[in-house]
Amino acid sequence: MTCPLPLKRPKWPDVANEYRHFRACGMSECGALARLGVVYGVDSETVRKYVFRQMRREMNRAQNN
Repeated sequence: MTCPLPLKRPKWPDVANEYRHFRACGMSECGALARLGVVYGVDSETVRKYVFRQMRREMNRAQNN
């Protein structure tokens, strides 16, 4: 099952949610990062760094609350 690309380009803060969505659809980690790279017009390594930085921040916020 493949997930369609978002109809509009999401904002960067939403990239972690987009990544989770693609992974929930059964896409591999590499596939999800590549797909997001296409959406944002950057390479998948840049997306990977941003996604995991954002997810780490969310985890830290949850632990501090």
